[in-house]
Amino acid sequence: IIREISPEERDQGQRFKVGEFYARVAAKLRTDDATAERHTRQFFALLGQMVTPGEYEKIEKTLSDDYA
Repeated sequence: IIREISPEERDQGQRFKVGEFYARVAAKLRTDDATAERHTRQFFALLGQMVTPGEYEKIEKTLSDDYA
């Protein structure tokens, strides 16, 4: 279950642009940025099928606009 977090909890994570996210995924997977982007897109597509639309919207609201 995906839960909404309080404003106090929201400041505990790191925020960065989507390009940085892909670079971090690439480093973790030990692959290139293009492969990391493809895997990330596949993950979010699968996640969108596994959770309710409302839960997915909650996730989307936590991301910056460049993740769209």
